[in-house]
Amino acid sequence: YFPEKVDAVLEKHYLPRGNGLDFEIKFESESTKELLYLLEHNLHFSESDKVLFNGEILGEEGEIESCRVMEITDAMLGKRITLSLDQPFKTTYFKLKTLSQSEQGFDLTVQGISFAMAIRFSGNFILKGKLEINDV
Repeated sequence: YFPEKVDAVLEKHYLPRGNGLDFEIKFESESTKELLYLLEHNLHFSESDKVLFNGEILGEEGEIESCRVMEITDAMLGKRITLSLDQPFKTTYFKLKTLSQSEQGFDLTVQGISFAMAIRFSGNFILKGKLEINDV
């Protein structure tokens, strides 16, 4: 809506293979405006303080400018999640927290980490990618 409605179609295809999957996301629209597509992932880790993002320890929130590969290493489990796209993207992340009450007062507990991979486009796009999970 721009404020008028513009027709759009989004298709997603997944092909499982080995220790991951290939995927293709196709978007068609009559709009000529520049838009932002977000590919969001919400992941849970048993120890979020031991998660590395492209080799760096994650802060509470942050951004990583243009890259084509997102590598998440879970040191606790000894696993590496690799997400790669055929187009550069910007990633924004933050730790998802819940509020609870305890004998000490109120506590914030990390429940997961939310990653949003942003791709700018106009009109139509086809995005191809891979997700793999391997031992570290």
